[in-house]
Amino acid sequence: MSKMMRSHNKNQNIPSEPEEMFSALSLFDGVSKREKRVLLSSVKKTMFAPGVILFKKNDKPKNLWIVFDGIIHLRSPHPEKKENITVMSMITGDFLLPAAVVTRQPYLLEAYCASAATMLQIDANIIDVLCSLHSSFARIMLEYVAKQFRNYINQTSCYYHCSGSQRLFCYLVKLSIIQDNRKKVVLPHSKSLVAAELHMTPENLSRIITRFRGEILEVNGSEIVILNYAQLISLCGHIRA
Repeated sequence: MSKMMRSHNKNQNIPSEPEEMFSALSLFDGVSKREKRVLLSSVKKTMFAPGVILFKKNDKPKNLWIVFDGIIHLRSPHPEKKENITVMSMITGDFLLPAAVVTRQPYLLEAYCASAATMLQIDANIIDVLCSLHSSFARIMLEYVAKQFRNYINQTSCYYHCSGSQRLFCYLVKLSIIQDNRKKVVLPHSKSLVAAELHMTPENLSRIITRFRGEILEVNGSEIVILNYAQLISLCGHIRA
């Protein structure tokens, strides 16, 4: 779960009103009461089924999208296949490509509901006005955009400085956090696309899986069973291949 969403007991009901949901976002703690009232005047809650595309690449932003519950994949077309590559997985508390909203530029990725999702939407015009008139709000948005960009750079850098085994293990750990399951994870798409996302060939991915099968993991179709979670985390930074 994102640190920008205050923790809540999983047995408790998720707040049903947009105002309650909005107040749970700690990112806006520094926003003045006046600015918060303006935001609340346009925020709305929408629930989406798995498989729904919230926006497509090159669409112009109409809303700032905030994940309140669920998993959203930000995807890019594969250069050689009809499927899409997941560039980033967004979870509770994450904003979907806010840089596009702030700059009023088209989206460079599409947003796909990998699970049932509850989303908050804030009118992009409201965000634009608040950024123009209130430096404190503009700073909050700028800090979030910068943080998201830095996370993406760190992820991209990892692809070039880590071994294939490290990339796979870190990917599985990330999936386990997103899916909230340390015993098994389900790959979000085919192994060939997972390989592409990890910047390796499908053959190399198969070799790594075979090497650690029975020791760290087992594979059953798209399901990866994690045999030793602690060792999986440890190997993220110590194995070379």
